Amino acid sequence: MMLVREMLTPRILRSPSCLHSFAHCACAICFFFLLCFVTSAVYSQKTYDAIYYSGKADKYSFKLLYAFGYISGSEITVMDTWTKKKFTATITTSALDTSVIFKHTNAKGVKLGDYVRLLSKIDEGAEMPPVRIMACYFLKNKRYIFFLSKVVFKKN
Repeated sequence: MMLVREMLTPRILRSPSCLHSFAHCACAICFFFLLCFVTSAVYSQKTYDAIYYSGKADKYSFKLLYAFGYISGSEITVMDTWTKKKFTATITTSALDTSVIFKHTNAKGVKLGDYVRLLSKIDEGAEMPPVRIMACYFLKNKRYIFFLSKVVFKKN
């Protein structure tokens, strides 16, 4: 048995100085597995379903990616003939109600003046997402009211 172990064990591990290097090796292996475990916990799955809505008002078209189960993860895209703008969701709570406002920010994170407000009540704890959502786009002291309808993808 000793002969087999001596043949399989590298010479460096049989020397007296190997205890110190073996401890470093064991520590490195533990750190590696800990690092793998922590990063796998960070990259977990989303806890919401992405549901798509679309609508039109005047010369603008709207596409909403509704994060069902986590409204703060939603975003809306406003397009006209020349531009395409993305808006991120923020939830405002007051004594009377809770509303969802999508604010437009540029690449540097500066908030711009236009925004989209959902007029329909959105309940995060609902069993089913709404079929239609009423919203309003505010741009340069003008208001555009529109409806967002759920997009249904056809299965082949």
